[in-house]
Amino acid sequence: MADWLVLESNGEELRCLVARSQSGGVEISDAAHIELPENFSTDLEVATDAVRRIVPSAGVIQTLLVLPRDVVVFRRFDLPSVPPEELPDLVTLQAATKFSTPVDEIIIDYIPFEPRAEGMDFAVLAASVERDLLKHWRTVCERVGLQLVGCTVRPTAIVETVVRLAEYNVSPLPPTLVVVEDKNRIEMLLMDEGRLLFGSNIPPRPEGTPLDGLLDRESKRAMVALAESHPGVSIEEAVLCGSAPHLDDWLTKRFPNRLKRITQSDASRANVQFRCEPKSVSFASIGWLLAQENAQAPWIDFVRPRKRPEAKQWTRLQLGGIAAAVALVLIAAYVSWWMTLSGLQSEEKNIQNLASKLEMQNAADMPVRESRDAIKEWEDGREDHTELLKRLNDMAPGTDRLYFTSLNLAPKSGDLKIRIKGAGQARTDDDVSVMYRQLESKGFVIRPKAMNRGTKDPDYPISFELDADWTEERPKEEPETEA
Repeated sequence: MADWLVLESNGEELRCLVARSQSGGVEISDAAHIELPENFSTDLEVATDAVRRIVPSAGVIQTLLVLPRDVVVFRRFDLPSVPPEELPDLVTLQAATKFSTPVDEIIIDYIPFEPRAEGMDFAVLAASVERDLLKHWRTVCERVGLQLVGCTVRPTAIVETVVRLAEYNVSPLPPTLVVVEDKNRIEMLLMDEGRLLFGSNIPPRPEGTPLDGLLDRESKRAMVALAESHPGVSIEEAVLCGSAPHLDDWLTKRFPNRLKRITQSDASRANVQFRCEPKSVSFASIGWLLAQENAQAPWIDFVRPRKRPEAKQWTRLQLGGIAAAVALVLIAAYVSWWMTLSGLQSEEKNIQNLASKLEMQNAADMPVRESRDAIKEWEDGREDHTELLKRLNDMAPGTDRLYFTSLNLAPKSGDLKIRIKGAGQARTDDDVSVMYRQLESKGFVIRPKAMNRGTKDPDYPISFELDADWTEERPKEEPETEA
């Protein structure tokens, strides 16, 4: 049995609910909300006062936080197949080229997607939040006497709720469009195989703005994301969270006979009991609570992000056992050596014959040793591609202007340290030209490729290719200027 307190911000309200996990279910005993004060995210005093006003005076310490979609940045990218323990480091390395904020200023977690076929690359949906923002929330919780034990973002928590309540009868779960109305905001999510793939907000709109046009625009963005991640499939079902007639009409027209509707009261199917008005509890808070016991969908957690497993720590007792075993092996080896030596001393002729055979064997093994030494020399001379990627990232411009969709490194050959081929998207032709000049100034030999304008990424319409050789770092000398 565990008591939980959930704090949630949707950008307009601060919400709090108190719940208890018991016998495979959740009991929600209280829920409250207040308008989010101005400067809440920057002023500790304002934030502390707001949380203190909404949190019960005593009892619950363990706190779960749900952040709004607006403060979290999502990026999807493909990765080569690696052992699971190496994936967190590889995601962090790739994030350095995908996020505009330096990786030491953000916290990263990710949702992995299974490869479509054996041996193929697999995709991850990485999410980042600023370290300062999480530190702000942690400090506020400590001031109020709370312990922050988990922090997610609304879309992943809503996906957990949908997977639990939408009553799917197939596996894997089909691509599903999820629409949620929360006060004045509308959230649209796309999940594929029970995992979050796309999420966006439709903010409060000016009076008279057609809602259908905004919904159509966001649904097209969701379909583009699905086509890139899972080619050849389409959105098969839709789920409406809540009771919003205008959203119901829009979804019914586009997904006839394929629309599911869920409300907060349906959470009883997942063993959730309400001691307060169900409509006062958000779908995100319900999902985040359910995920603590037995998560049905991969989640994002910035307090407990995925990390490389720690190396096994040996205890003194284990080390003592290992030392004793080594000692026994050494004693047995010494006894065996002594008995062998005694026998050899009595058979000098056999020793001479054995020495002759060993010399012949040594001569026969010479080519094998030479080949092994050559391979070792090649192995020792190989470049560390991880280090080279870091150095390339230091030389390249910031990703607020361009980013790579693929990057291939060719091994060392002769004087060539590395050959780099890649492709990416940029805002303008000039951004690509600036990158070329920066790389040339660091010793790269660039073979320019034609740039094309496309629609794959509307924010970065220019498609470009990088084909470069790097032999050594030799920055170009600046021309001398006359005094």
